[in-house]
Amino acid sequence: KEQFSYNINSINVEKNLIIGGAQTKIHDIKNDTFIKIDSEKKEGLVEDLISNILNLSNLPCVQYESCELYRDEKDTNLKGCSSKNFITYIHSEVNIRNLLSSNELKELYRNISLKDQYEYMMNKIQDKTNLNYRKYFNKILCLYIITMSHDRHIENLTLLYDNENREYKIP
Repeated sequence: KEQFSYNINSINVEKNLIIGGAQTKIHDIKNDTFIKIDSEKKEGLVEDLISNILNLSNLPCVQYESCELYRDEKDTNLKGCSSKNFITYIHSEVNIRNLLSSNELKELYRNISLKDQYEYMMNKIQDKTNLNYRKYFNKILCLYIITMSHDRHIENLTLLYDNENREYKIP
């Protein structure tokens, strides 16, 4: 499919809306769009591929499109991906790392088997959210293994919190 270009100029982007990590993430307020800039592993293409695979499934997903990025009409050879804002005004995004307390994270990472870590994490998520996250997580985990994406970790596994109804939802 044809790749599109996206201008990440200073008019659209406020500096306090740039988030670090493996990929720089930007919220473009003017266009209500999230941009992820590739670090070195063509993550934008992977996000695009995974979005398209998930569109054929019954799993919820954010639709990412790979793109070329430039600043103020200058070609900077940046690659990445973009998505429309998927967080409504009544929702907050909560990653699994932030859902768990520091003591729970220590327990998760202590010297126990991966199977025990998995069971512990799934039980804690269930207890805190009343969601059956296990089924969703298993499918996502399989997808990321098949696509060999390295970007699925507890900071990128998220839930949406509905501030009005005070309940968690799978994005």
